[in-house]
Amino acid sequence: MNTGSTHISNAITDSPGAIANLAQHMANVTNTVTQQIDGSAASEQVKTLIKQLTDQIAALSPSLVPEKIKQMGDNLIALSAEMTKPAPRRKWYLLLLDGMKETALALGEMGKPIIDTIAMLSPLLVP
Repeated sequence: MNTGSTHISNAITDSPGAIANLAQHMANVTNTVTQQIDGSAASEQVKTLIKQLTDQIAALSPSLVPEKIKQMGDNLIALSAEMTKPAPRRKWYLLLLDGMKETALALGEMGKPIIDTIAMLSPLLVP
């Protein structure tokens, strides 16, 4: 029986420190993505949508599913890093956007704005 370890794990995940760490992580995501996007050759429309997506993910409540929010933030950093390359790999765009969309779908109604933004962004990145 691992009920004790599950309880400890949940207590750590749900603690104020975990929420603070997630907020710090998302602040880092926002700064990193903004720097990468500003330095990319992407269109202004793409830059606007990436920044909107960043804000939407950062605005999610850390009490929802912290590991999922962190995962979306990490995917966003990878997406913006790919955009700065001289020859971005379009398949990476698809993989990262699909990962974020799947996570947003699992969030239900709270994930809908993220899904909508990804729907606008996808055809611009992967024509």
